[in-house]
Amino acid sequence: NPDIEILDFKMPKQVNMDQSFEFLFTIKANENCKIIADYIIHFQNKAGIMANKKIFKIKNTTLIKGEKLTIVKKYMFRKNMTTRKIFHGKHAIEIQINGRNYHKELFLVK
Repeated sequence: NPDIEILDFKMPKQVNMDQSFEFLFTIKANENCKIIADYIIHFQNKAGIMANKKIFKIKNTTLIKGEKLTIVKKYMFRKNMTTRKIFHGKHAIEIQINGRNYHKELFLVK
């Protein structure tokens, strides 16, 4: 795995249904490296358990030592999605670089 750091992770602690959830973070390379950056959303089910997750691709790039890359992403929590049902309650977002999990935080969908 590359020698990188996740810096300045920012996100709201809650989001309303049918509104976009925006988060941002910076990847700092401590060596020259190729990275595949993804984010994972852990969805709460009807019973209140985070049993389902979905991985979303962000970027595939090469960083040089000392380089910083800031990522800003949005995700829409739609009440009537065709692929899954979104439930109110606690969910989580996780940053994954080259298959390794680096940062995870909880948030509330209202």
